[in-house]
Amino acid sequence: MLGTMDMQFYMQGDMKSPEVLNQMVELRKFLEEKPQVSSTLSIAEVIQQMHRSVMDDDPVFETIPDSREKVNNLFTIYSMSGDPDDFSSLVDYDYSSGLTTTMLRNMSSSEIVKMVGETEEFVAKELGQKTRVTITGMLVVFRDLVRLVVRSSFISIIVSIALIALIASLFFRRLIWGSLAVVPLASAVILNYGMMGIFGIDLSHITAILSSIIIGVGVDFAIHYVSQFRRMAHSGISKDKLSRDVVDDVGYPIILDAFSNMAFGALLFSQFLPIQHMGGLMVFAMVSTSVGTLTLLAALAELMKNKLIIG
Repeated sequence: MLGTMDMQFYMQGDMKSPEVLNQMVELRKFLEEKPQVSSTLSIAEVIQQMHRSVMDDDPVFETIPDSREKVNNLFTIYSMSGDPDDFSSLVDYDYSSGLTTTMLRNMSSSEIVKMVGETEEFVAKELGQKTRVTITGMLVVFRDLVRLVVRSSFISIIVSIALIALIASLFFRRLIWGSLAVVPLASAVILNYGMMGIFGIDLSHITAILSSIIIGVGVDFAIHYVSQFRRMAHSGISKDKLSRDVVDDVGYPIILDAFSNMAFGALLFSQFLPIQHMGGLMVFAMVSTSVGTLTLLAALAELMKNKLIIG
């Protein structure tokens, strides 16, 4: 059986029943319509081959027999010349459950999610009402892993931004400063996911953690700007010149810091596609957080300077 990933179907029912065996055949036909599937093996295929063999190798009889007795006879005939334990990986000892194994070629995370979803839908619609089927295997594990990482990443983004806002508020002693400090971060995260959508980059378990990196690296810019704005506001500088002087003072260090983090661009030369995506998005993140600090945050601070300077 060729393939690098597997999906297994544990079916509970009478493995000598033609109805259950035909369900296995239908499942195999559904799976083999998928271009990613390289091979499928179940006890149903073995029975079809045995049925054909006892009927003078006539391809017409490569089917499931129409009665339980005929299926049982095939097993009996096989036991006379072969070892019944040959089927131990396909059915249990009392033929009350069976296993269908499918091998698949390499797929992207989005293809895996789609494949497992379509298979679960087919099983629930066509097989679930008659036979209890449990789907497992590496493909399902990987799908669940992707979901968990993506879901936890979104939670961590929200929690991280909230904690940064809280810590900045405590440090600067005003809630409004904490809120302003996370504006460039939030906008950069939104822009990065927007860029992923524009360029067709899948939201995978690798790209999902990108926002956490953006927050960790990009928070410096906003804190630097807010800190300098507060210091210069209390130094007696005219309100009309305040924002311009702050940008003149911190603009160069912020841009220099952003360019120093452009080393992430080296990931663009990776042969692993998700790492290439991460490298490109990190470069864009450095640009968006630094420019966002010097434009969006600076504009908000200028518009709200009367309220900000009071504190």
